[in-house]
Amino acid sequence: MIDAVETRTIIRLLRHGESTWNAARRVQGQNASAGPLTPRGEQEAEAAAEQFAVKAPRARIVVSSDLPRALETAVIVARRLNRDIETDPALREQALGVLEGQVVGPEVTREFNRLWREPWPGPEGGESVADLYLRVRNALSGIAERWPGVEVIAVTHGGPIRAAIAACGGGVIEMRRSRVDNVAMFAVQVSRPRMGRSRVSALAANSDV
Repeated sequence: MIDAVETRTIIRLLRHGESTWNAARRVQGQNASAGPLTPRGEQEAEAAAEQFAVKAPRARIVVSSDLPRALETAVIVARRLNRDIETDPALREQALGVLEGQVVGPEVTREFNRLWREPWPGPEGGESVADLYLRVRNALSGIAERWPGVEVIAVTHGGPIRAAIAACGGGVIEMRRSRVDNVAMFAVQVSRPRMGRSRVSALAANSDV
């Protein structure tokens, strides 16, 4: 039976547009030097904003990771929708420690594959995939608590979107390093009963968001 006072918040997740380190194929993580959006990234964000204007006109707030590439994307979306922005550090990308700044090549790719295959140990100076999952799962619940029963747009990164997908299913053991392109979209519903743990369920991805 559904709790009579259960609230349901729709969170429309958006990955940021292309950044300078995306274009240079460098590992970004939480590195503040990862750079702003490229001109292409700005265009991608504008296109995403237009999609939200059609498909999510009732969104009440834009919540964003505080990393520059996400926040710049959020500003573009919020401006188009005439909405306020709330920053949430819990929506940051996975902290990748010594990997940050490195050019993505065979050695870095092997290390990424290991991290996702073995989600509990993290990179030196960084955060494990399991820690990322727990952080994002809590972030989704926190957004639903602050914004109960409404639609929210959350601008974030590839890792948190993968974590949100896992939260809709088997949890951290179901985490996969699936492809998440720039400005990819994924919508979830967070149901919060009066008592007990909130539930996260998938709604749509990409063009259906």
